[in-house]
Amino acid sequence: MKWTDIRKMLENAPNDVLIEIIKGLYKLSPQNKAFIRVRLLPGYQDRELLEKSRKQVIRAVYPEKRACPSRPRFGESRRVIRAYQKATGDPFGTLDLMLLHVERGTKFTRDFGDIDEPFYIALETMLGNAIELLFKSPDAGALYEQFQDRFKKIERAASRIGWGYGDAVSDMICELQEKMMVKCRDGGV
Repeated sequence: MKWTDIRKMLENAPNDVLIEIIKGLYKLSPQNKAFIRVRLLPGYQDRELLEKSRKQVIRAVYPEKRACPSRPRFGESRRVIRAYQKATGDPFGTLDLMLLHVERGTKFTRDFGDIDEPFYIALETMLGNAIELLFKSPDAGALYEQFQDRFKKIERAASRIGWGYGDAVSDMICELQEKMMVKCRDGGV
């Protein structure tokens, strides 16, 4: 069945049926709950979903336990971040999760040594996505202020890591800082 068919049925459905459908979707997943809440309450931030997503990112990339963990599951972490972003549309929470992904991946390589090129490319890509999201946000200046220290900590943690990762992170964050300063001088932020 195509969306056009579903849409026609929904347009003709009585309100009580629509409410039951929405109730079922609401109960189906935390992402659906967040999606519905955000649509009904603009500006609502689902802290519970953010915290659950943070735990999932940590578990996927590099858990807190001290035993030698399995290799980070970056794909799983990316799925969690995408699901959160789609459900909430919250740039703050999404940026928080993206930086957490990079922080945990960087900590993993600092704790266990150099990994390989695909590992570092995955981290660089996520950092680039975080920076891109920041610039696309209408509140880029405010977001940058909230996350500025974390960007700097990532840069420090990545220094002297091989495969060009430390240099790439430094370049990306330096460019971010330069762009933010230009925006500030131009009166944009």
